[in-house]
Amino acid sequence: MNTCSKCGQAICSECNYVTGTHPICRNCWDKHVAAHRVGMSNKPETRVKPDISEEPITGEAQTKADLQRQNMLDVATASRPRIGVTPMQNTSGQGKTAILPFEIKGWNWGAFLLNWIWGIGNSVWIALIVFIPIPFVGLIMAFVLGAKGSEWAWQSKRWDSVEHFRRTQRTWRNWGIGVTIVSLILSTMFFIVGLLVASEGAYF
Repeated sequence: MNTCSKCGQAICSECNYVTGTHPICRNCWDKHVAAHRVGMSNKPETRVKPDISEEPITGEAQTKADLQRQNMLDVATASRPRIGVTPMQNTSGQGKTAILPFEIKGWNWGAFLLNWIWGIGNSVWIALIVFIPIPFVGLIMAFVLGAKGSEWAWQSKRWDSVEHFRRTQRTWRNWGIGVTIVSLILSTMFFIVGLLVASEGAYF
């Protein structure tokens, strides 16, 4: 037989409840358990405050954020100074001070094929050097005109625009190609006729 450590009542082995090293009767044990349950039920719950930064952005909130960013971008764009594209000034006909547009740089076939004729038509009088009676001067000058012809023509003569210059030089190119082809055909014909005449003269 044991004695309850709470109320001092004798308890049998069937009603003996042990808390740690102290025996306790069934009545005191039920009171203890009931008091423990009431204490647990009266304890306030601790709630964890959600982290607002980790909450997903809803569709409406995301739309507002996008509009706000767009407004900030519009303000920044409006306050930025606008730099307009200034068209290049037409400086043709101003001699060496004329600025050569990038579009007309390159080989000039009209100046190469028609040399002095092209020079007179484009006011490039240096092309008349081809008439100097020195061997190979004409051939060398033709290549020089092909390389520098566009630059000299732009500096020597007034042109309405870059397109006007390019259109005129294409016309000179086409004439130069045509004259060259006709010259080659005529030269070939004269060569063949000369061979035929020489061969007939050999029979007599």
